[in-house]
Amino acid sequence: MPDMPPFYANAFAGGQSKIADDEMGMTMKRKVVAASEFRAKCSQFIREVQQTGGEIVITKRGEPGARLVPVGEKRAPLFGRRRGTVKFRGDIVAPIGEEWDAAR
Repeated sequence: MPDMPPFYANAFAGGQSKIADDEMGMTMKRKVVAASEFRAKCSQFIREVQQTGGEIVITKRGEPGARLVPVGEKRAPLFGRRRGTVKFRGDIVAPIGEEWDAAR
């Protein structure tokens, strides 16, 4: 099996499961289907992904090959994601009054 993100561990036994997207901290639904089943029910799966916002992992001979995910997923931007979560107390650039060993 190819290298996969940790949230895919044990996902390819088939059926439906829930995963935690560790990047976003959200839980979403995921379904694992064989390529032959996907070909037969493609329209149904597309509709399901649009309605639920989950994802479908498509496998071929038990190996993951592709993911079907909704278009336009809202992902938090990389820069500014933690804005407003840190509080500064006092002056962070002023000397603290102690001499460091590196300054000697």
